Amino acid sequence: MSLQTHLQNSRLLFNQENVIDLYLSLKTSPITIFTGISGSGKTKLAQLFTEYMVTTLHPVTIAGTPMPSPVIERQRFSFVSVRPDWLDNKGVLGYYNPLLGVYSITPILQLLLNALNEPNEPHFLVLDEMNLAKAEYYFSDFLSALESRRYSPTTGSYEAESINLHNAGSRVIAKNYADPNDKIQAIAEMNSLPDNLYVHVSSTLERKYFIPESIVIPPNLYVIGTINIDESTYRFSPKIIDRAHVIEMNGTTTEDYINYLTGTISTITTHSSFSGLDFNKRDFTHGNRFISTRTEAIILSDTSINQNILQETVTHLGGLLLDSPFRFSYRTTNRLIQFIGNGKDLWDNSHIPFNDDSLLFLLDSAILLKVLPRLHGQRRLLEPLLKNLIYFCRSTFTNAHYVEIISGRIPDDLKGLESQPFVKSDYRYPRAALTIFKVYNSLVKGNANYGSFI
Repeated sequence: MSLQTHLQNSRLLFNQENVIDLYLSLKTSPITIFTGISGSGKTKLAQLFTEYMVTTLHPVTIAGTPMPSPVIERQRFSFVSVRPDWLDNKGVLGYYNPLLGVYSITPILQLLLNALNEPNEPHFLVLDEMNLAKAEYYFSDFLSALESRRYSPTTGSYEAESINLHNAGSRVIAKNYADPNDKIQAIAEMNSLPDNLYVHVSSTLERKYFIPESIVIPPNLYVIGTINIDESTYRFSPKIIDRAHVIEMNGTTTEDYINYLTGTISTITTHSSFSGLDFNKRDFTHGNRFISTRTEAIILSDTSINQNILQETVTHLGGLLLDSPFRFSYRTTNRLIQFIGNGKDLWDNSHIPFNDDSLLFLLDSAILLKVLPRLHGQRRLLEPLLKNLIYFCRSTFTNAHYVEIISGRIPDDLKGLESQPFVKSDYRYPRAALTIFKVYNSLVKGNANYGSFI
C-alpha cells in the first residue's frame, strides 16, 4: 500500500504539498514542527505518516497458504503529550532513584532504547502541543544531542554526543519490585546479558529495559512536534526554530471538505506529481543509513540539477538577509541544499523526470519551511525585508534586480508589487510569496507592530 492510499483510507483530507513537506523535512533534518489552527489535522498527519513508516509485513498462514500481513510495530513510535509542568528534562528522559536503585523510565526513553536495539528500522517520536511548556527547559539536552548526530567522512561511521542519565557506575533496572527477591533476580538477569544490551525481549514478548549511564540519540530516531499558538502556550526560541523545519497546516476549505466527505471529490490535487511519488522507507532512510553521506558540494556539482537556479536562489536569498538578524548560518545553507538533493532523489526513485519546475517547487518549499519561520520582529525591521522577499519570489526577478536591491535601490519594474493583489502565476515561489504577503499585510494593512511566521 502506498502512503497516498494509506492517507486516503483515513477519510481525512490533507494538502498534498504538506505530505511532501513532511517526508522531505524529516529526511533532511531530525525534527519537524507542525503549526496552524487547532483541529487542522497536524497531529493526525503525524500519526498516519508514522504508522505507515513503522508498518511491516509478517507472514500469516491463511487456509494453509502463507500470506503477508501488515503489522504496525508499535514499539517503533511513541505519541507523547507535553505537560505544562515540564521544567526540566525529567519528563523526557526520566530520572534515577539512588535509594531504590531503580530508574524511572519514560515512554521517550523507552523509544530511544528501542531505536538503539533496532538500528536498521526508523523510530518516531510525536510530541503533541510541545509549546505547552518551555521547550528550552525540557528539550535542550535532547535537542543538542539530536543536532550533534553526523556522518564522519574520516571514520566512515556515525558519531554523536551523549546525554548523561545517571552515575550509578553501570546499567540499572527500570522497574521496581515489591518482592526484594524479584528485584535481585532482575538485576542478576541484567548482569548476565551483554553490557551493550539495553532492551531484553522475553519469550512472552515482555520488554525489560536496562538503563546505561549515558545515551546517544541514534540516527534512526525522528521527531515530529505539533504546536498551537494561543495565550496558553509559549513561543519558541530561535535555537529551536533554527534546528527544525516548520510546516503550517490550516486545513482545506469547508466546501472542499464537505465535497470530499460526500464523495463529490476523492482528493484535491495541489501538486501534479503527488500521485506518482514513491514514498518508501529505503529512500526516506537514505538506504537504511539514516544520515546522508552526500556532501553539499556534490549536490552543487550535480549537472542534472539546474545549478544556475539553485545557486542563484540560495545566494540571493542569503544576500537579502545578510545585514539582518536572520542572516544564513552554515546550518541553514546546508539544510536548503540537502533538501533539494533529497527531493531530487525522491523524484528519481519515483521515475519522474526532474526538471526546472520540480526544482522551483522544492526551492519554494525549502524557503517556506526553513527560511521564513526564522523571521520575526517589529514592523520597522520586518517591513523592508518582506518587501525585498516579495520581489525575490517574483518570476521576473533577475540578478540585475538583486544587485540593485543590495545597493539600496528598488528596481523600477518591481516598485509597488507589495501593494498589488497576489496572483499565483506571477511568482516562481508562490507558496512562500503568499505567506510573505499575509505577514506583510498584517503589518501594513492591519497596522500591527509585530510580525511572525509562526
